[in-house]
Formats: sequence, C-alpha cells, structure tokens
Amino acid sequence: MKIDWIKGLWGRAPMDPYRWVVLDVETTGLNTRKASLIEIAALSLHLDPITQNLKIDLADSFEVVLKQHASKTSNKENILLHGIGVNAQKSGEDPVA
Repeated sequence: MKIDWIKGLWGRAPMDPYRWVVLDVETTGLNTRKASLIEIAALSLHLDPITQNLKIDLADSFEVVLKQHASKTSNKENILLHGIGVNAQKSGEDPVA
C-alpha cells in the first residue's frame, strides 16, 4: 500500500508515515443534540516500510466506556448495534467535564 498521497494532506507537518491510529466512538443514539458519548477506542496500525503491509498492534490500543446516568443509557436497538449493555454503561468511567 503506497502512502505518498497522504503527504499532501498535511503539507510539511511532521508525521510518522509508519504508524496510524484508528479512532472509534460509540454514542447512545444518532441525534447529536440528545445522544451522549458512551465509548472511545483507538488502536495503532503499523506500516512495514519494506513490505508496505499494515499490521494491527493490539498492545498499542486504548478503550474506555464512559459512565451514563440511568436516564441516558442506550435503547435496546442501539445496544444491539454497539454491544455495550446498560450495566456496562452505568459502571463506566466518570467523564471529565
């Protein structure tokens, strides 16, 4: 996988072309005015400079479920989509304001 095209996106800003971070977030719904952030997760992809193959580095990853108040937990359909149940949502980490 050639990544020369990416250089033009950031101009001359320093960047490690061999490490990429994939970020994923989950919310209580799709309405941006009402939904709350439930989970933040990230993992690292490393590009082998010789073979140009991407490898997922699970040792270089992060995941946190954010605590939800009982009135803000996801509905059943949303839980089926992201897999984060009501108990996990209620016992997550306190979000920092």
